[in-house]
Order: sequence, then structure tokens, then C-alpha cells
Amino acid sequence: MAVVDLFGGNQAKVDAAHGRLVELCRQEGLPYAVNETTYNTRYAQELMEWARGRPEAETLRRSLFEAVFVRGVNIAEPQVLLSLVDAAGLPQDEAKEVLSARLYSDTVDQQWTRARQVGVSAVPTFASGDYRIVGAYPTEALVRLVETAGAQKRTTAPV
Repeated sequence: MAVVDLFGGNQAKVDAAHGRLVELCRQEGLPYAVNETTYNTRYAQELMEWARGRPEAETLRRSLFEAVFVRGVNIAEPQVLLSLVDAAGLPQDEAKEVLSARLYSDTVDQQWTRARQVGVSAVPTFASGDYRIVGAYPTEALVRLVETAGAQKRTTAPV
């Protein structure tokens, strides 16, 4: 799907969003390349649920990020995902079963339902109390979010 279609055909909004992401990633030292196409990430979400708690999960997450946001790879393709799983050091045969049998589909469905219930309509969404901001924002915006929701700065270190 073309990214512009996600923005109702408004190329100016796409350009502004890409510009903001490029700058934020540059500030954080993260790689990012502007892609004009987006792919379905559902299988990747199911694989991440399967990998949750395993030491290799972080490697897989980073590989997925790079595949999508740096290389523009179509992670909707099971074979692409399986190669990323293998490169992360996870068992490819288990991952193949996870995808073919959709073993984590219900779990991801429940997560999506919960997200809709709490008002998440896009990612990233940051929530604190009854307040939310959607999109990539600098740390200062996140601090304002939690302060607006009533969070107080600690005067002592957590125990």
C-alpha cells in the first residue's frame, strides 16, 4: 500500500511526517530511510509474540525495524520473516509453524481489541492518564504528556 493512501492522498502530510521522522531519527542516531510503500506487519507481530521472553527477541525486533524503516523490505512475506528469524538465531522451523498455523493470531487480535478500547488508532501512541499523543515526538513532549496527566517528579530515587 502506498503511504500516501494512509494519509488520505495528502502528499503534504506524508512529506511532513517523513520530515519529522527523519529529523527525530537523526537526533537519536537511528537509521531511517523514507519509503513510499508500507506493508502489512501482522505476521511480524505474531512472530514477536512467539519470540517474547526469548533472549533473541530484541535482535529480531531490531531486524524488523531495520527491514521496514531502513531497507523498505516487505515483511508481509513469510519467507522474508523466516530469514530474519534465522538471522536472529531463533529456530526457523518453530517460526514456520507459528506462521502457518497462526498460533499467535488470537493473542494479537486481543491486543488490537485492547488498543482500540483504550483509544489507540495509530502507532506509536503514548498514553498517560486520560491523555494521549500519537506519532513520533521528542522526549520533552512525552514529559509534558505525563505532567499534564498529573505525574509528579520524584524527589528521591526509586527503591
